[in-house]
Amino acid sequence: RFDAPWTAVISRVLPLVEQSRNSLEYGQALARIAAATNDGHSSFASPAMGRSFQPGFPLPLRAQFIDGQLLVTRDLAATGTTSDLARGDRILEVDGVTVPELVQRFTPYVAASTPQGRDYVLVQRILGGRAGEASTLLLGKPDGSTKRVRIERARTYDSNKFNLRGGGIIRLLPGNIGYVDMERLPPDRVDSVYRALSAASAIIFDMRGYPQGTGFRLGPWVSRDAQPKPTAHFDRPERPSPDSSTNTVYAFDQTLPAATRPRFAGKTAMLIDEHAVSQSEHTAMMFKTLGGTVFVGSPTVGANGDITVGMLPGGLRFWMTGL
Repeated sequence: RFDAPWTAVISRVLPLVEQSRNSLEYGQALARIAAATNDGHSSFASPAMGRSFQPGFPLPLRAQFIDGQLLVTRDLAATGTTSDLARGDRILEVDGVTVPELVQRFTPYVAASTPQGRDYVLVQRILGGRAGEASTLLLGKPDGSTKRVRIERARTYDSNKFNLRGGGIIRLLPGNIGYVDMERLPPDRVDSVYRALSAASAIIFDMRGYPQGTGFRLGPWVSRDAQPKPTAHFDRPERPSPDSSTNTVYAFDQTLPAATRPRFAGKTAMLIDEHAVSQSEHTAMMFKTLGGTVFVGSPTVGANGDITVGMLPGGLRFWMTGL
């Protein structure tokens, strides 16, 4: 969606491209164009953009904006700083720069469909860096004190990958309530969900992250109808050439196959937040359409659809929603 006519965006940003004095300013100008799309999939990257656009490896912790404060929500590793880093700590500064200053620095170059999606990207920008690079955080403790902590990055830690939560991937909770961690559930364990939770009265699917394609197999199982209804409608414009005034739209409905086993008879709920993006959101849509799934949590990134990737002069790579 656009907050202003696209011609107005181009008129405002194109002079920045023309006035660019180096490859960094050129990339930043194009990133402002991407930000104007308000598409959580849109971005630009090039070797010259550095940390602001290619955060690379984050610190071995997970953080989240909550009520305007950047809070530590998990320490991902025993890094030697565990005693200094605790859940609920406020991150006040990164390498001597305050978090509000960093937010102001990065926001003009962040494309986001929702405020939650913007905050999700900002966390990556604020904490990102190169493997082996250390950062010093100024932490605000619950007792009002502050503490500086130096933490190094490593290639083995990535807060956006799998295995973020502990405990069993598939569980039966008290009250005969099933639980499935969709982020950690691999395709070869989908059959275990059927065996373990078929008799549950309800199932909670945890979608606070990115799944591994398992929703397409679980969708027909949670469907209320023997023959699943269409779960999504796609429209994709096709242009024969950049200069053509003609426009063809490729349209189709997506319908999953019928379940090959007895369908789940109980209710379903799904946990969501700003860590749910793209395939996560598509899976959520399928579950709601097929099984009437109820969502609990906060808004998602709001960027569903396959990504289109391309190259621009100067070695820049761009991507945006393609469907």
